Amino acid sequence: LIMVATIVATLLIVLHKYRLILIRRICVIVGLLYGYRAVTMIVTVLPSANPEYHCDTQLNHTISSSEVLHRVVKILSGFGLSINGQHVYCGDFIFSGHTMILVLCYLIITEYTPKKLWLLHMSLWVVAVFGVIML
Repeated sequence: LIMVATIVATLLIVLHKYRLILIRRICVIVGLLYGYRAVTMIVTVLPSANPEYHCDTQLNHTISSSEVLHRVVKILSGFGLSINGQHVYCGDFIFSGHTMILVLCYLIITEYTPKKLWLLHMSLWVVAVFGVIML
């Protein structure tokens, strides 16, 4: 569902008359949202809901810059994903990046398409709602 919403939003941006303005606006919005998500990930540390999901041990002392650098390198080695089996943050349940992208794609499409495309707006709203529920 995320791919459907993302592809439709990307096509809208690429085919829009003022695509460079749209790209700048969307980059600022996405940057702010991911910055806020990073802050919430740092501030809210939750236990893992899945006991099979192995995480780094929690550090219960004042961390040094070398420990921070080690964890940053570990995250970057998998491009922020868990494809290399290196899980650093396991309590990332407060602010979902998938939900953020679904809602943002829906808002982009409804804002920058004509109101007469209400069927597209409603179908993408349904996609966003089902996507949020399924997450």
